Amino acid sequence: MTHWVAEKDRNVTLFGYAEKDKVSRDIAMHGYWEMENMSVLLLLLERARWQRREWRHPESPSRPPRRDELVMLDVGGNLGAYTLCLATAGFRVLTFEPMRRNIQAIREGICRNSGLKERVILLEKGLAEKEETCTLVVDKENIGDGITRCQGQGVSLGSEEVREDAIQVTTLDRALYCPQSSRDAVPSFYTGRPAGLKMDVEGFEMLVVQGGQGFLNTSDLAVVLHENGHMPFEKRKYLLEYFVDRGYVFLCPEEMYEWVDGRGGKRGRKRKVPKIEAFAEFDERIFDCWDIAWVKKEDVEVEPPRGGRGQRYWLLLD
Repeated sequence: MTHWVAEKDRNVTLFGYAEKDKVSRDIAMHGYWEMENMSVLLLLLERARWQRREWRHPESPSRPPRRDELVMLDVGGNLGAYTLCLATAGFRVLTFEPMRRNIQAIREGICRNSGLKERVILLEKGLAEKEETCTLVVDKENIGDGITRCQGQGVSLGSEEVREDAIQVTTLDRALYCPQSSRDAVPSFYTGRPAGLKMDVEGFEMLVVQGGQGFLNTSDLAVVLHENGHMPFEKRKYLLEYFVDRGYVFLCPEEMYEWVDGRGGKRGRKRKVPKIEAFAEFDERIFDCWDIAWVKKEDVEVEPPRGGRGQRYWLLLD
């Protein structure tokens, strides 16, 4: 399977399941997974890389940091679509994934794609607001989508639910700052600047945030992308208030696109590009968006440098 990466037309080899898995099926059929989200994430990271003066080296203030000096956290790595694409684009990625079969798929992807071993750290852990032993269950019709069940918390799959494994869950802060062993340590994480966070943990997003207060309050992330659709109203409201109180504005990735003429003005060739003006501090869309991207308000109020690459990420759809 391949996941097409913007800008450099490079293919990323992914490993998935032959049947009964939504992500694997979509990639096999269309050649990508969540293309809009990936394009938005790359665009926002690139804008921040060029705009944030505090990220630049004191000895060369005119030069933005290299992508491999910036770290993305991927919480809920699944088959590694986000992880491998971000790493292929040049960013370093710290990935959390507790499901054994998905871990194997990510490892295979890291090994198959040249140059990614130095950019990806894979931690075989689940994250929540406290340390405990939880149960991982899957939908037998969607076997790659693990649901964590901790003391009754977690999305119900009804009669299609199958118990997968018992897993150890920790907090984001403990995973980053208090590793239990050298095997769990992430020393190279500290040599890069945390730039963004992606979460897709089937309704556990609020618990991940609650368990990562130390990291989130000190890292000043440029971008946070998380799934919103599986959460009840109270959890959506919590995340809304949490990020708005910290100076973030939001957008719905699926709503921030427009069709424009393709490169070279080829007739009938269109490309879908993000509209930055889709940002808003608050409106009712936030309760309808399946996925939400948060970005610091000051980052979107300033235009990227003329001639910079902040606008160059785009994905071509036929």
